[in-house]
Amino acid sequence: MPNPKSGKVVAAADLPRVIGDARKGRIEFKLDRTAIIHVPLGQG
Repeated sequence: MPNPKSGKVVAAADLPRVIGDARKGRIEFKLDRTAIIHVPLGQG
């Protein structure tokens, strides 16, 4: 489910910043304790 913590829901005031970040190619990733990088692919 979309929620603000995961970055799927943003406030209306932050919308221009979020759109700009997406156009610049912002990628969100996570690194776990064993140094494995997790990147979502095809997220929409």
